[in-house]
Formats: sequence, C-alpha cells, structure tokens
Amino acid sequence: MKKWLLAPLLFSVLYAGRVLPETWQNKVRTHELEYENLPAEVQGFTIFFITDIHRRRVSPALFRKLGLTPDLIIIGGDLAEIGVSAERIRQNLRMLRSLCTGCVCVGKS
Repeated sequence: MKKWLLAPLLFSVLYAGRVLPETWQNKVRTHELEYENLPAEVQGFTIFFITDIHRRRVSPALFRKLGLTPDLIIIGGDLAEIGVSAERIRQNLRMLRSLCTGCVCVGKS
C-alpha cells in the first residue's frame, strides 16, 4: 500500500469510530424557562422536542427513565432516511402520540 494513502485511511477509521457510536445515542437536554405574568393554565406546561430520529426506534423507556409526561411533543429535523421502513416511522409516531395530547411534526421528513 502506498504511504500517502495511510493518512486518509487512518483518519477515516478514527473518525468513523468516534462518530458512528454517537448516531445511536440519545442526548437529552433540559431547559426550564420562567416568565412573568404567565397565565395559570400554562404553568408547568412541558414541551419535549425530538430531532433527527433517522433510523432510531423511539422508546417509551426513555420517557419513563426521565419521568417525562409532556404536554406537547415537537418532532423536528429528519424523521427518516432512505432505507427506513414506513412501518418504523408509523411505530415511532404512534408511540410519541401516545405520550401526550399534542404532537407536531415540523422540519424535514
């Protein structure tokens, strides 16, 4: 093998080893917002924003683990990609809709 090929090959292997495991991880960030004069009926309103589902299977275990019962779920980014079955998409959407009364899908799908 030519020596000039080793550097790009090594970089590719190291990069893939770092990036690929992250594609299946769930990263959860929480933010608590405080507003003055907020109407009482929306006090404690919880929004869960999920983005770039792609090939992942959305699990109710994540919501149980976090103790979440959101009032609204917003789906953003990519809902799927090439090779993801329509059934997987339906399962993810059904699961998300079962967790709350409001579910909105924005972004690419």
